[in-house]
Amino acid sequence: MASAEKEFPPGTDMVKEPQAVGVTASVDFQGVVRTEDQQIKKDLSPAAIIGLGYVICNSWAGVAATLTIGLVQGGTVLLLYGFLFMFLLFSCIALSLAELVSAYPTAGGQYHWACYLAPTSKKREWAFITGFFNVASWIAIIASVCLQFAQYIIAAVIVNNPDFVIKSWHYFLLFQSCNVIITAYCWFGIHKASYLYQVGLFWSISLFFITFFSIVCGPGAMQGTRSSSAFVWTTFTNEVGWASNGIVFLTGLANVNYAWAGLDGTIHLAEDLKRPERDVPKALLATIVIGLITAFPWLIGALYSIQDFASVSATATGLPLIEMMLESLKSPGGVTTIITLMLVNVFISTAGCVQSAGRLTWSFAVDGGLIGANRIGWLDQRFNCAPYALLFNFAWIFLIGCLYLASTAVYNAIVGSCLILGHITYAVPVALLMYNGRKLPRRPYLPLGAFGWVANSVVVFWAIFITVIYSFPAVMPVTGSNMNYCSVVVVVVLLMGMINWFSYGKKHFSLKNIEALMRVD
Repeated sequence: MASAEKEFPPGTDMVKEPQAVGVTASVDFQGVVRTEDQQIKKDLSPAAIIGLGYVICNSWAGVAATLTIGLVQGGTVLLLYGFLFMFLLFSCIALSLAELVSAYPTAGGQYHWACYLAPTSKKREWAFITGFFNVASWIAIIASVCLQFAQYIIAAVIVNNPDFVIKSWHYFLLFQSCNVIITAYCWFGIHKASYLYQVGLFWSISLFFITFFSIVCGPGAMQGTRSSSAFVWTTFTNEVGWASNGIVFLTGLANVNYAWAGLDGTIHLAEDLKRPERDVPKALLATIVIGLITAFPWLIGALYSIQDFASVSATATGLPLIEMMLESLKSPGGVTTIITLMLVNVFISTAGCVQSAGRLTWSFAVDGGLIGANRIGWLDQRFNCAPYALLFNFAWIFLIGCLYLASTAVYNAIVGSCLILGHITYAVPVALLMYNGRKLPRRPYLPLGAFGWVANSVVVFWAIFITVIYSFPAVMPVTGSNMNYCSVVVVVVLLMGMINWFSYGKKHFSLKNIEALMRVD
């Protein structure tokens, strides 16, 4: 990675960050200059980045978590055929991103590419809004995973004490505990990340087999009645009130969309690798393929094994996977053991999300994109992390957790907005690449050739489409409690970005580091 120039514009204010042992960090209010002691240590292995990509998405666990919603909003037709549709869609996304990152592997990812590919007069604006949306999308993703941590613990309590009365503050405390624990780990223990993500890949795939055979081959499953093939492959369910089944299917795609939410996680750790131009594209494509060969068989097995559709859909745990294992294993102790293993899986997944989001926030601050960039953009060489970037994300996630207490509808809208915001950040640099005739000054390690036009077009079309369709209410008639506020959240993020731009970014957001990183050799 190229270093930034030593010279600074006349009149630039320089501030010294409180120094860690052996660390000198200069801060430039037009972006933190990446001096030699502000370079990320390249301590991730190729196997680790593949593990990271998969544990962030955890495709089979993602579809398992949203199974209940899918069963009433499209049924098995949505879950199976919708999943295959998402596989094809995300293959185009992964290929498009892989081509770009193989040419320009940086922690900034999408917003760096947007800067490089945008017209000269609008480089800063395109880069800034793409980066701001990307940071917001990752904060929403982490908030989603933190709630899963709480859901699994409360599910274990309910499995062993069915009369337990769930309160919102139970989820709140566990949510914030996860936020604190993972942030602390990513600050002080992330130097072990290379091993953690390799273990995480093995752990997640092992859990795939454990949960699959628990559901399909447990005593209850062997003695009970299997679902018919007609039910599994042809059942379309509309229990959400929409008159149009087409709208139900399209809005329901958001559920299987979570199978690869956070696909760009590996991109933001590109600067942690020695050969990111090769390793990150491989990780992106491996995440897609491993997701298909785990999640799709898991879905088929789960749908054939459902014995009581009503109990699975209305389970008190809120997790259909847990109810299905209870029906199959007939053993609360066995299910509790599996939940404990799932918690380890959630821990590793959340650590990957927090580390990736931390790198992105750090990069955006280094370029002067956030108020307080002089702090947020500081890299602590002792732990190879940006502690203030982690704390910045932590604070926003803490606030989202507080909103959960006030309104689950608002919380769900914030979490759901990660899909729209994330796809927009995929589409912006891809659209700009097409605007430039798909010409890249630096030859990518993974060129798509003529197929790139097809893949890129799919990425751009899908981002525009879901910005509209994912804003539709999932349930009709609409009330204040079931309203889909995703569009409101996206507008709020846009307004916050504009406020940040006009109050700070317009003056301080710098292309200096981006241009150095993107320089053609």
